[in-house]
Amino acid sequence: MSTNPTVGLVADIFAVLDAHGYQRGDDSAVGASIILLADVVDAYEGRINSARLPRVQGDEEASR
Repeated sequence: MSTNPTVGLVADIFAVLDAHGYQRGDDSAVGASIILLADVVDAYEGRINSARLPRVQGDEEASR
């Protein structure tokens, strides 16, 4: 059971990423990040113990 993150949480997290110089991806990437944020919420609250989505190999900058 996944918890949908609130709009406020999504906006706050994206604002922090923007402030730290991360570049926002296209709509598909933003959607994927919201799904992953739902996993973070579930893990934080003890409902899951690992991420379910595979990581995509990218350039070194993407893995910082």
